Amino acid sequence: MESEPRIEPPAIYQHPLAYLLGLEGIALLRAFAGEYDRDFTMARFAEIRALLDSVEELGDGAVVDAIPTTEGTAAGPSSTTSRGTS
Repeated sequence: MESEPRIEPPAIYQHPLAYLLGLEGIALLRAFAGEYDRDFTMARFAEIRALLDSVEELGDGAVVDAIPTTEGTAAGPSSTTSRGTS
């Protein structure tokens, strides 16, 4: 029986600025929905301007390989816990 060719996931480009701008975007969407006021929105705009001005300081980002879910879970549960118990 011949197996089907494996489809390789594309490489992922990760840049810290993209992540930070995404977080600011989430905050702005919440403000747009009425959870926050004008001062909050203006402060997010100021933070975005500062982030865009610091793009050189954040580096070039990185290209990483995607890990299929089947490979990521094949090792089983992590030996550490995030619930604060030891």
